[in-house]
Amino acid sequence: MKVSKGMIALVSGMAFAGIARADDAPAPATAAAPSTSAEKKAGLQTVLPGAYAKVETRHSAFRYEKADEISKDRINLSVRPTLGTTLFDGKVDTSFTWIFQRDNSQGQAKRTDFYNDTLLTVVDAGMGGVVSVESTSYTGTKGHFYDNDLSLNYESPSSWELPAGSNKLGLYVFNMLGTSLTPEKDTPERTVKRITTTSGDKFGLTGADNSKVKQRQPSSWNLFYTAVYIKPGIVDGLKISVGSELDTVWDPKYTEAGTESAPTVEQDGYKLTKLTINKVGVSYKINDKVTVFNQLRQYNDGFWASSINDGGSGLVPYRWENRLMMTATLF
Repeated sequence: MKVSKGMIALVSGMAFAGIARADDAPAPATAAAPSTSAEKKAGLQTVLPGAYAKVETRHSAFRYEKADEISKDRINLSVRPTLGTTLFDGKVDTSFTWIFQRDNSQGQAKRTDFYNDTLLTVVDAGMGGVVSVESTSYTGTKGHFYDNDLSLNYESPSSWELPAGSNKLGLYVFNMLGTSLTPEKDTPERTVKRITTTSGDKFGLTGADNSKVKQRQPSSWNLFYTAVYIKPGIVDGLKISVGSELDTVWDPKYTEAGTESAPTVEQDGYKLTKLTINKVGVSYKINDKVTVFNQLRQYNDGFWASSINDGGSGLVPYRWENRLMMTATLF
């Protein structure tokens, strides 16, 4: 059971099905209303009317810092095809996404990640407010985990966007609380606070200094994100947004208890780790099927705190990231 550095980065960057985030991931470009003519439908849609398919192409540039100086740069290219369907009048959205990627230090692109994402809309209050439950099963470079979370998101409906001349201003607020379960083989080890000098063999400590134990309780996390955006009237389909995301992770801590002759390990509260991500995004909807999106991200350990240093103990190792994405809806 864990929340790893890689996992929180994955969750933070994932385009959750059915959630139109203001700038974290452009809302999937939707195809035109399906024709009643069966020959104009994709084959899968004749069986599942709510079926859809899209492909995201992503270029990510990462900058690492050490002692607040540039340490290294890394480029990642990925293609992310998604096949999914909506059910029960859109209340359920389930999809499967494959990630094929390569870094500038690698050769041929390989399939590295795969996840299934299922979202159930519990309450759609209208006026932009949605409460949903989401379940994700992930296998790939970040290990393997099952993630379950409850989210509340609000986006200004079109009728509430403030007119500013020919421009429109809007607000987006999103909060997600989740917990992750991991198979035993992927469960991380946690450092145990030692009280005595016993070997620790009796309560399953591992490592050269007998100071670690397999995590026994799940980690939990909360993602809070808010942004303001503007839709300039001079360019139809353009959206510019500025926002900030605060990720908080609770990892269980352990301490040695009992006596030297009968030692035990007990949970000793939780370790709190925070990450702030500041974001500036620009998206342009070329047509009903294709959207281009660029976002610059700045990562900070803590809440508006110090910079991130390469090799540090934070949730992500890099300081800056620029994401350039193009999403194309196939059907």
